Amino acid sequence: MKKKAFFSLARCLILSGLIINLGILLRFTHGDAAQAPDRNQRQIEKIERKLSSEKQKLKKIDSQEKDLLDQLASLEQEVAKKRGAVNELSKKLHRAEANVGVLRRKLSTLKQSSQDIETKVSSKLVKLYKHTRKGYIRTLLEVKDIAQFWRRVKYLRAVMEEDRMALIRSAKEAHDHQDEISRTEAKLTEIRNISSEKKARLMLLKEELKKKVLRLMKIHNEKEFYETAVVELQAAAESLKQTLINIEKKDNNDIDRSFHFKDFRGKLAYPFKGRVIGYKKIPGSARPGAYKGIVIEGVPGSDVKVIFSGVVAFSGKLKGYGELVIINHGSRFFTVSAHLSKRNKIEGDVVEEGDVLGQIGGKRTSGGARLYFEIRRGGKSLNPQEWLKAK
Repeated sequence: MKKKAFFSLARCLILSGLIINLGILLRFTHGDAAQAPDRNQRQIEKIERKLSSEKQKLKKIDSQEKDLLDQLASLEQEVAKKRGAVNELSKKLHRAEANVGVLRRKLSTLKQSSQDIETKVSSKLVKLYKHTRKGYIRTLLEVKDIAQFWRRVKYLRAVMEEDRMALIRSAKEAHDHQDEISRTEAKLTEIRNISSEKKARLMLLKEELKKKVLRLMKIHNEKEFYETAVVELQAAAESLKQTLINIEKKDNNDIDRSFHFKDFRGKLAYPFKGRVIGYKKIPGSARPGAYKGIVIEGVPGSDVKVIFSGVVAFSGKLKGYGELVIINHGSRFFTVSAHLSKRNKIEGDVVEEGDVLGQIGGKRTSGGARLYFEIRRGGKSLNPQEWLKAK
């Protein structure tokens, strides 16, 4: 909402500038009328330059939008690729973890088998030891001939060798499986590390993508603003050209030239009694410094008075300024009174110093009523406090 308010306000400022510049030409004095065609042409050229500037801004924003869309497309492809890689790693991780589980169960079985073999061999050795205690020599001497002796020796060797080989095989299998488990666990750790890195990269990409999308939204809003500004400026330029043609046919002598606005610098009365609160508390202002005038706070319903004689160049409602009255004081000097609750003057009215042009209201603020007041010369804003009497 804040962005939309800002863009609307900015557009209003552009249009208000056009209205004020138009007011310059609405009430020329007889002395100014001689130079009106040249000033009119300069004003048209100024609007055309402004229009060209807005078109350039629109072109730049459009280029930024295209570049960002290309970046987003590339980023989305990378995110999709990384997401696929993370999913594949997750599958590998799951398979590796399952494989480790199988190997651990197999290792447990092998260890149990090895223990069984060791128990069996130990039992045989115990029996043999008990047998030899009865007489190892006698066992061998009980043979009837030398052939039987060697057969018994060979038998005992075979039994011992078989048990020894069984133990070796069991130990080797257990060792091999332990190595396989270690390799699998190392692979598992590697996959986990890669997966963590991929996931971290994916999170960064998603965050970057989010920022790009937000930037794109901002550019879309800026583009919409400049598109609208260009359309409004084109319409205003065309309308102003036609208005200037009509103004050049007229001769306005409504402004009293006995006194000149420029001679009253620092001597002008305030439009009403109140307290100047500066720029930052302007009602409806999108940001500090959005306006070039001052804000005066006072009692709701107070009369706002004309500070110098002139002609009402504009009286109406303008978005961002509310109820607004612009007075042409001659020699391209204008005063702007905005955020009025009521307007007492209409366009074309001849006014004198002290005339009531409207009232202020306090509905939009929690404190007193506020008036936005500005002094301009042509398209340039002046510091009102340099022209008003010091309090």
